[in-house]
Amino acid sequence: MVAKKYIHKGIEGVFIPIEDWEEMKAVYPDLELFKSILNQWEKDIIDARLKDYRANPKSNIDFDETLQKIREQFRLNDSRINNND
Repeated sequence: MVAKKYIHKGIEGVFIPIEDWEEMKAVYPDLELFKSILNQWEKDIIDARLKDYRANPKSNIDFDETLQKIREQFRLNDSRINNND
């Protein structure tokens, strides 16, 4: 799947080819019925986090590196939780 990010009137979105959308709908038949309605307080949290990220993009940490550090710290070497496929 090749997704393209776009911004229109300040709103970020993602475009995927129709073939990929049709494939996703075949796997998840109720996909089009799904609507995610956020409460205002949830939107406010997301907006605050995006604002902070845009102001300080280098302050974020890599998810995979962080997960690896947690695994090492807590000695989590179980193959069921290591998803290094």
